[in-house]
Amino acid sequence: MMINRDRFKNSPSFKNIEKDLAYVVTKIMENEKLLKLLSLKENQLEALSSEEKKKIMDKCIKIVPKITTIDEKDPWSYVIVVFDDITPNEGNPEYRDKVLYFDIVCHFDTWNMGDFKLRPYQIAGELDKMFDKKVLCDSFTANFVATTGLTIDDDISGLIQTYLVTYNASRDKVDE
Repeated sequence: MMINRDRFKNSPSFKNIEKDLAYVVTKIMENEKLLKLLSLKENQLEALSSEEKKKIMDKCIKIVPKITTIDEKDPWSYVIVVFDDITPNEGNPEYRDKVLYFDIVCHFDTWNMGDFKLRPYQIAGELDKMFDKKVLCDSFTANFVATTGLTIDDDISGLIQTYLVTYNASRDKVDE
């Protein structure tokens, strides 16, 4: 396959990926219902304290695709935020398309919340309300693509929620 190098001529750097990650994590941290689902405190009526929110952010919201340990005595849920599949936009070299993945990981003991509510799908629903068809972080828009199953081992499983993101990459140009 021959690559058209002219297509990549104006392709910007990746130096602002951290801005996009920070934006997504900040939006997640603003959703009290989602934070309670992650920490298994969905029935807690009072608002989460700032200390509880910090603990949830440190423990449950990951920007590096790795969960170090899952404690069966304290089985929280996790959301791993990943930008991947970054390509130049076909119609405009000043834009890039990328895929935003949310890996939703839950211990099987926490899946069933009663009344046919399943924790991974409740988390996916909250993420979808926050990100689908929304203009995010300057000028990128997320559009829902798919949700698929994710099985890690005999104890943990979840979902991969996928959004196609297009944004103006001119803000990401490297100063030369």
